[in-house]
Amino acid sequence: MDRADIERRLPVWRAFSGSFLDTQFDDDHHVTSARTIASTPFSLSELEMIFRRDIGPALAGNLRCVAGEWAGWHDDFLRERIARSRRNRLSARFRTLGFRGYIDKEWRKWAHAVTVARTGEG
Repeated sequence: MDRADIERRLPVWRAFSGSFLDTQFDDDHHVTSARTIASTPFSLSELEMIFRRDIGPALAGNLRCVAGEWAGWHDDFLRERIARSRRNRLSARFRTLGFRGYIDKEWRKWAHAVTVARTGEG
């Protein structure tokens, strides 16, 4: 991934990263963040790959921590963590073990929220 692609993905990474914080969000969080995601050039299938292959493997481990990160991550942390995760796909798959159901459920929420943000239909 080149620098331009990373910067195009960064707003999406920021929005999706909230799904892996040690904080409980209501459905309004997805709707509000989906507006940012909907304004990007990525298709819904590309967004799903970003969620499942970039964000999930890079941040799922935070859900295992009793006192995990709850305030959010800085952009530099996201860039580095995702780059490291993408370099080692096997390790990344390992980190999401046990979270597949959670990741599937979260993706469905995001897919719905982005679709609503793009179409205006609820």
